Amino acid sequence: MVYIARKLTEYLVQANEFADDGAPKELRERVAKGISLPKGLGYHPNRTEQKLRRRGVVITLNDIAVNMEISDNFRRMMSAGYIDYTTEAIVRDFPKFFSEDAVNASLEKLKKYKKD
Repeated sequence: MVYIARKLTEYLVQANEFADDGAPKELRERVAKGISLPKGLGYHPNRTEQKLRRRGVVITLNDIAVNMEISDNFRRMMSAGYIDYTTEAIVRDFPKFFSEDAVNASLEKLKKYKKD
């Protein structure tokens, strides 16, 4: 039963809820899952979700990624084993959509977290 509930929380946010910024479907869906998973952990990234709806995936993730501070949501996602759904991992995996600064910062944060 817990497994089923956890799987359902992966789909709380749908990719079509975000502003259309030309990001491909695969990127949008991964971000939607990355926003849904913390909700399943009991956290609600409301500001990020609102920005995704207003500005789209590329601008929102770019803005998050360039901030070199490791956020609580990043730590929560890493601790829960959801590394692939962090902003940093998404930016790393789809670098052509993000600024060079965002990609470099994401790589640095992922490397730094693994050392801590």
